[in-house]
Amino acid sequence: ADVLTDIHSKLKVFVDDRLKTKDTLDGKLEKILQHHRVIIKAFHGGHLTGMACRTFLTKEEAVMNDIKKVCHEIRGEREKEDLPFTIISKDELDELLLLYSETFQLLDATFAGLRIIAPTEEEITFTQRAIKLLKHYWVDKLKLSITPKAHMVFEHAINDKGTGDMQKFGGLGDKTDEWGEKWHQTMGKARDKVRGMLGFKNQSKTIIKNLWRDSDPRVRRKLEEGLLSTARGVYNKEGKKSKKTRNHIRRANVFRIERKYSAY
Repeated sequence: ADVLTDIHSKLKVFVDDRLKTKDTLDGKLEKILQHHRVIIKAFHGGHLTGMACRTFLTKEEAVMNDIKKVCHEIRGEREKEDLPFTIISKDELDELLLLYSETFQLLDATFAGLRIIAPTEEEITFTQRAIKLLKHYWVDKLKLSITPKAHMVFEHAINDKGTGDMQKFGGLGDKTDEWGEKWHQTMGKARDKVRGMLGFKNQSKTIIKNLWRDSDPRVRRKLEEGLLSTARGVYNKEGKKSKKTRNHIRRANVFRIERKYSAY
């Protein structure tokens, strides 16, 4: 019993130290995500929120390049140590990282296509090609489990008979719960503005007046101009151009991965 207690105490110290240090792979990966403003939220169970996932996919190339550097550094360090197991080779590591990178690219192309409102036939066809490739990577290469969301995407979003959800309902972009999330954000900001006012009734009246004021097209235009002049990242004066560029990148990624497997 004393031996087990001693082992348990040492294990606890080891785990605590590992969780605290930033020198582990987990710590370095989290630091990379934070650098690219992909933040893991505690209120979301220590996972990425939907917006964080979208940010990650938008910056996938830069994020994966940084992750590749860290992985190769750690691999080189482990190679110098006298460890009782085989260290993954450089080529194997590059192949594994490329597999994840291409999976992220296909996820980006797939969900960008599914978010389109009233898609054209060409957009539906392209999205279907992205889904087929994603399913191949998800099931055959990564051997991930088929979650309900994955099943809905792979089997029900688009099909050759034209009866898929994206085909039947004129796209899925206007059928998400994002408007509800947006309303939560809007009301949260509205409540913050009146937090210092006395009385719930006064706060409510002011919120209603502010929302009514902001619904005026002239006011909305001024608010948009303010956001465009101060925002960073893809939401800037080149926002439309950035979106168009992202779509070109998505298409290029899917076509490249298709050619890669049609060659075999």
